[in-house]
Amino acid sequence: MFSDSFKDNPEVMLLLVLIFSLMGLLFYYLRKKGKKRYQFDERYEKITNRFKAKAWDIMWVVWLVSWMVVIMFDGIHFSFF
Repeated sequence: MFSDSFKDNPEVMLLLVLIFSLMGLLFYYLRKKGKKRYQFDERYEKITNRFKAKAWDIMWVVWLVSWMVVIMFDGIHFSFF
């Protein structure tokens, strides 16, 4: 079911999950700290919404999840990159 490279190094998936969760916690902390300092006011929201769409954020999550699934079932090969 799983690829040979994943069976040899299953800690890589744990490391990826750990890194993604740390990134999420850091984002939450910085967002909370910025709201206390009124860093994210209406002007910031307007500029941010103009330059960044929510579809890009959703696609980023889809890419990360699909990357983990491909590593688990197909392994890392040169053609993967």
